[in-house]
Amino acid sequence: MPLYFYRARASNGTIVEGRLEAGSERILFSKLREEGLFPIDIREEKSQTRGAPKDTSFFLRRVSLRDLALFSRQFSTMIKAGINIVAALDVLIQQVYNRRLKLTLVMVKKDVEEGTTLAEALSKHRDIFDDLYTSLVKAGEASGALDEVLERIAFHLERENSLIQRVKTAMRYPIFVLSMAIGVIILLLTFIVPRFIMILEGIGVPLPTPTLLLIYIVSWIENNYYQLLIIPLLVWLSLKLLRRSENASYLMDKIKLRLPIVGHILYRVAIVRVSRTLATLSSAAVPVLDSLEMVSNVAGNKVIGRALKLAKNGVQEGRSLAESILVSGVFPPMVTQMIAVGEETGKIDEMLHKVADFFDEEVDNAIKGLSSMIEPVLVLFLGGIVGFIAISVFLPLFQLIGGLAK
Repeated sequence: MPLYFYRARASNGTIVEGRLEAGSERILFSKLREEGLFPIDIREEKSQTRGAPKDTSFFLRRVSLRDLALFSRQFSTMIKAGINIVAALDVLIQQVYNRRLKLTLVMVKKDVEEGTTLAEALSKHRDIFDDLYTSLVKAGEASGALDEVLERIAFHLERENSLIQRVKTAMRYPIFVLSMAIGVIILLLTFIVPRFIMILEGIGVPLPTPTLLLIYIVSWIENNYYQLLIIPLLVWLSLKLLRRSENASYLMDKIKLRLPIVGHILYRVAIVRVSRTLATLSSAAVPVLDSLEMVSNVAGNKVIGRALKLAKNGVQEGRSLAESILVSGVFPPMVTQMIAVGEETGKIDEMLHKVADFFDEEVDNAIKGLSSMIEPVLVLFLGGIVGFIAISVFLPLFQLIGGLAK
């Protein structure tokens, strides 16, 4: 069946674009008119596979935050334009490139057509749409403001993705430099230095202490290289297993927050995530107790998550949200003060957004500071190692040349 690109005007004047399969242009025109759209432009795509997912492998690519944010933004626009949920899903199925998301939306559309609410249909696919997402959609359906809720979800996911990408980008260059340097050092120690050592031992030159130490290091690596491969793997597996224990996982997250510099960034990233998620839930009129329960599961840190569960208990006992969070002792004073102001003025979502924006900026500054500090530290560290290798190799040669000159 041919694939057509269309541009149409909705009843409220909004321009909508999309791709749909149809038997002919006339059939597509009639279909769009039935959905309340007035077609402006319809043309057949040159490639019928253009709307198909790019990923054709057996292993389906996971749905990223960016994919989910884009889907939510497009869904919101269509609902706002007056398109019904089933028709909007039908269009999105044609437009989505992520195969996993595409197949999921096909099942969601089928459930909605059979009378299931959108929130219930989405909740069947928790690997993509978590409790936070489905709860917000449920609130949007109940209040009749699904388009606004989807727009808030899209904004939340976009900011979350932006935060993660900034942290990854800041760490990418140092990790690349460190990896390259380690590769060069391994090359020197396993191929080049041993040959120099063989030459020096063959000449019979008295070896200075740095060279003897280097010989010992190279010899140890040659005899124990398998340990260097196995130990990191065992450490990684041990940490993965420990993560399954609630207490061990809590302790590991606590240690993370106390790490110099990095802990400072991780703490603020968690505060941003918690504040923005609570703000999004609050603006959708999700009950506070439900919000705290959901946010405690997406905080990204067990210490923060446990503090939110304690705050939930405090609210259940009749204390205010600000007081309950203050008692937890984990959140900075600014957070509790802003929440208190929000509770008094009835604008708690607005205050939480301001908290998120403030700490988001602090994360940016901390990342920039970390990046500017890591580079000289790496240069000094790697320069010291390469310098030691160079001195250890060339010092005996200088001694030999000096002896010959005499």
